[in-house]
Order: sequence, then C-alpha cells, then structure tokens
Amino acid sequence: ASNARGLRIGIVRGAPWDDCQPEVRSACEAALGSLREATGGELTAVAIDGLEHALIASILIGQSEDLPAMSPSKLNGLGDDVSLIARALMKYRLLVPAAAVARAGRVRNLVRRSLARVFEDVDVIAWPTVPAVAPRLDDTTVELPSGRRPADSANARFGGLANLAGIPAISVPVGPGEAGMPVGLQLQAAWGRDEILLDAAEALERATERRHVEAGPALAAT
Repeated sequence: ASNARGLRIGIVRGAPWDDCQPEVRSACEAALGSLREATGGELTAVAIDGLEHALIASILIGQSEDLPAMSPSKLNGLGDDVSLIARALMKYRLLVPAAAVARAGRVRNLVRRSLARVFEDVDVIAWPTVPAVAPRLDDTTVELPSGRRPADSANARFGGLANLAGIPAISVPVGPGEAGMPVGLQLQAAWGRDEILLDAAEALERATERRHVEAGPALAAT
C-alpha cells in the first residue's frame, strides 16, 4: 500500500518550470495538484545551488569516470567491431581538459550539499521530466519560451541532477501533449529514499486512475 501521506513536495522556481512548453507545464501542474490532494501533502518552494551547471557537470563527470582505464594504445587497438565514430568519440574524451573535470567535481559537491539541506524540509522535488513533447522525426528542434532549441540538448536539461548527485528519481506519465505525445513529471528524493518515490508515483497513478500510464501515443494506434 502507498505510504506517501503528508508528502512534502519541493518546487524549484525558474527554468525547470518556466522554460517549458505550455502544454507540458499545465499537465505537470495538474498532476502536482492531484498528487498533493491524494496525499494530503503540501508544496514548498526550494532552491538548489549550482542547478544551472548540473547538466554539463554530469556530462563531464560521466565521460571521464572511466578514463583511468583508457590509454591511446588501448583505443588504437580496438577492433573493427567498434565503429570509427565510436573510436573517435572515445579519443575525444581523453582531450577533455582536467580543469573542466575538476570544476564539474566542485559543482557536484555544491549540488550535493544544497540537496542535503533541501531534503531536510521536503520529501521529493518535482518538475517536468522534459520541457517539450517529442518532436517530429523531420524536425529535431523544439520551441520553448526561451526560443527554438535542438531537442536533444533541451530535453536533457532537467535529467542531469539525479545522475550528478547520485539521488534516486522517477518519471511518471501525467498526460498527452501535442498530437497525443506523452508528458512526464519527474520526482527526485534524497539518497536511499527510493521507497518514497515509488509510493508517490503509486499515489499519483491512483489519483489519475492510471489513464496516463496505460495510454499509448496516437502514433502507436497507426
């Protein structure tokens, strides 16, 4: 049974909510209302230091953590089963400046300390999983309030925090967007609090009678 009664939900003001397509924001706000009502919870504004640097820091650290096991000779010795592009990308990672990786580590420490303080006051942090619904295959850009951006970079912006800080996160379907494409609400919790995410997700699914969980995009029907 769900155990998310009195759920304390943290809301980060700014880009995670403001720089989203209106249909994404409205679906996630409606889902938050349903979650708060279903759990008897409350919404609290919170701030995370260094959040604007979390994505690039997570990329830099993720690309460098296995570098100690690499060397130019090992990369040059890879067989033809590894594509030329893959080998080139591996070599590129060896050229990332150490200063950039060190700065990313400082961002991670800053973010972790800030999150530790935030999670003293809230159980979960909530924001849209991605700021835009999936674009068409023939147009790989998305239109946001801040302007038109490549979909790959725009839709990754809010997903780096959990990877960087090592906290658990979950994305819950909360409604269809343009052309019936799905929208997700991301919930994140403190280290070792995976169970509160599962309980919150279950409470939200029950509150919406699982209509978004079991729905398929209109494209799937064709």
